Amino acid sequence: MTPVSLLVVLLVLSTAAYYVGRRKAFALAGRAEGAVKLHSRP
Repeated sequence: MTPVSLLVVLLVLSTAAYYVGRRKAFALAGRAEGAVKLHSRP
């Protein structure tokens, strides 16, 4: 695997993990007051 394609794959996986974690955090906190309840916002 070339370094460029490895970098692209790493960026795509990191972005996907960020959005999955963000969605899970907001789902656990609740939508209406969820952002206020979060200790550190994603």
